[in-house]
Amino acid sequence: MGRFDGKALSREKVAKFATHQNTAKILLFKGSSTGIGRATAVLFAKEGAKITITGRNLAALAETKAECIKAGAKESEILVTSGDMMEEETRKELIDKTLDKFGKLDILVSNHGGAFIECKEDGSWNIDTFDSTFNQNTKSTLDLCLKAEPHLKKTKGDIVLVSSAAADMAVTWNPFYAMAKISLCHLTSILGYRLAKDGVRVNCVKPGFIVTPFYSRLGFTPELTEKVAQFHANRTIPMGRTGTCEEIAEPIAFLADRKVSGYMTGQSITVDGGVTLQHGATTYSFEDIMKQNNP
Repeated sequence: MGRFDGKALSREKVAKFATHQNTAKILLFKGSSTGIGRATAVLFAKEGAKITITGRNLAALAETKAECIKAGAKESEILVTSGDMMEEETRKELIDKTLDKFGKLDILVSNHGGAFIECKEDGSWNIDTFDSTFNQNTKSTLDLCLKAEPHLKKTKGDIVLVSSAAADMAVTWNPFYAMAKISLCHLTSILGYRLAKDGVRVNCVKPGFIVTPFYSRLGFTPELTEKVAQFHANRTIPMGRTGTCEEIAEPIAFLADRKVSGYMTGQSITVDGGVTLQHGATTYSFEDIMKQNNP
């Protein structure tokens, strides 16, 4: 009986196929208090990993920890740290505390990032947000990877970065964010090549439209976020819906699992419901165009 032949599988076999083989791995999550980071931390906790979770919101981190324990992790297998990841000392302490508690580091998942209001009311770009955007999305991630590098070499470990489907689109209303995210993809390629000889793999996930607290930090109300989500689901996402945090956590786990992705490095995979398959000529309904030309 094959895995994809349509025949029923026992629960034991289903569980075996669903497991990403990350048991007993030591993971460090950069940005795990909410959204994709939280969903990923919970998934790895469910699979038996020992994890470090970090963010700036202690209350949100406590919720993440509680969900990880509910998923099966022991309290002793979770390290919670808090701080501003824009600060170099915070990034250094994150590595040091993980090593102090667990003795090693197997996997680094960097989900930290964010965007600012980059367009002024007249539509012009606010260059004052450029440095902050790149520092938050690119520089802090690069620095953390470099700080983790010697420890990952010892364990022949893995790095998974989280970019965005915006990296592949001309996002004129948030240009610096899109530029910072494509730089993460190039960083993935460079680090993947650089560290391959040391047995360290580096890969990246580019999520599409996922409803997370990211939008509230941009000033979106829950009502506006829902309105924007519905617009994209109806107009710009070929699969007709926005994604879930869990649907991004699974590809992250896939890339961290050497049993199923061990021959991959330096790659950025897009998980976006088909958004980036479109181009200008496909954003219009051919039927609507014909109706306009033939009243």
